[in-house]
Amino acid sequence: MRQLSPPDIAAVDTLISNQIRHQLLHGRDACAGPRLRRLVTTAQRGATEHGQLAVGLWRRGPTERLVGAFAVRYAAPRSVLLVENTFTDPADTHAEQLAAMWTSDFAARQPGPPRLRCVTRAAAIGPRHVQAGGWTEVSHPATLRGGWTLLEQRAAIMPLLAQWVRTEYVPGLPPPTEGHPRPTLHPRMLTVSRLYANGLTTAQLAEKLSLSVQTVKTHTARARSLTATRSTTALIQYLYLREELGRHAASGVIAEVSPRQRAVLGLAAFGDAQAGIARTIGVSLEIVKADLRALRSAFGAHTNPHLVARAWDEGFLR
Repeated sequence: MRQLSPPDIAAVDTLISNQIRHQLLHGRDACAGPRLRRLVTTAQRGATEHGQLAVGLWRRGPTERLVGAFAVRYAAPRSVLLVENTFTDPADTHAEQLAAMWTSDFAARQPGPPRLRCVTRAAAIGPRHVQAGGWTEVSHPATLRGGWTLLEQRAAIMPLLAQWVRTEYVPGLPPPTEGHPRPTLHPRMLTVSRLYANGLTTAQLAEKLSLSVQTVKTHTARARSLTATRSTTALIQYLYLREELGRHAASGVIAEVSPRQRAVLGLAAFGDAQAGIARTIGVSLEIVKADLRALRSAFGAHTNPHLVARAWDEGFLR
């Protein structure tokens, strides 16, 4: 195990792509891991990013291979250790068990009560903690979009953990002292972003604000630079993740979204180009374009940034 940082993003994308293909093949929902990817691209080796860590499990061999990745952070107010955005290589059957052992070991080394909460759509890591790591299940509430498991560690197992797993290159997590800082965007940048999220095009937005098209593009480019996002669509996703853009009430209309379309939606929200999305999920570019058109129609969206905003409002992104 070691902390993931920007040089590892290609390996992380490969891992996510493998899991997406596996999930689609078995008719399951697929998640593009935007939170995990964001954490990896902004991380500094040896330091935590606002109390968060992206951690990778590597297989040694002729070439080192990433077989598991997830994010860990402290969650207020009870300072439980939160494990989320978990991805493992479908071809490596032991990755989940090893990740469970490592997170058990890591949690046991943290100050305060050894309490761990697992968040994963597949709910695969939680049971592994119980089976292999000596954790006790406290509660397991079921939800429509996956679930989480709250586990507590038995004291008798603590001395064994250090023998099982070695923590390599990963700093400790300090308890949270404040919330995640919000991006320091100029109010005009937020206004421009909000109008993009409402479905306006650049020309419509310029007319509404009585600005030139070039000025609108300049505000957007500066906002993307400050938030390190790759497109206007990714900028909207970032601002929703950081709660800089307020969510609207759900319309109550349930969009019909296939597992493949959900994967396309997640990748587009992170800012992947359509050609890159096609390569990731193993389909043609025309199929990706057709899926995006179908998604915009299903959510009543006019543009891709508007699609991301509507998907957030309806609970399809989080």
